Amino acid sequence: MTLGRIAPFLTVAALALICLGCAGRGTTRVWTEKLSAAPTTRPADRLVVVFRVEPDGFWDRGERKELSDNIGRSVRGVPHTTIVDFAPSNRPGAEGARAADAEALRVAREQGADRACVVDVHTCWTTFLIPLLPPGWALENHLDYSVRSFDVATGERVFSRTRFRKDGGLYAVHVPDLQKYMDRGLRRDLADALAAAPPAAPQ
Repeated sequence: MTLGRIAPFLTVAALALICLGCAGRGTTRVWTEKLSAAPTTRPADRLVVVFRVEPDGFWDRGERKELSDNIGRSVRGVPHTTIVDFAPSNRPGAEGARAADAEALRVAREQGADRACVVDVHTCWTTFLIPLLPPGWALENHLDYSVRSFDVATGERVFSRTRFRKDGGLYAVHVPDLQKYMDRGLRRDLADALAAAPPAAPQ
């Protein structure tokens, strides 16, 4: 077989290897800030979870309902849980996050809850682009969210974790299911947030 005949096969094989390499490439980062000294021995009986989605226009009502159901599954060990969709907040960035924190504490105090948590989704989407230069395509996943837990009595934050994930890239043909990753991550994050103890009372 001459070089001219095998060249197309070599090209296809090289592209396949590039695609597989890009599809398997991913970046995951997790930052945890635990502000209490030790885990609590008393399980939460009443919990309020406020979830906020960054106002980027990508989330529809069905996706917000799916996120609410996911949170409910993650905290089903708590006897009484109230989940609040902080849809009224259209303020982006830190201002919207502070408003969600205040709303979680307000609702928790109204209901006599033991804990208040916030699930703050900054980014969760998949993009497929066909750029002009270089020729080809780009398939990427982006996920960035944080979980915060507050002591209802004092209003102090006792736990905070941010989870970031990015998969794919140029010539990627497959990226992992972000929803499944987020389901697993939220279960761990909310469990750790509920285990964080409130600050010790002053002597």
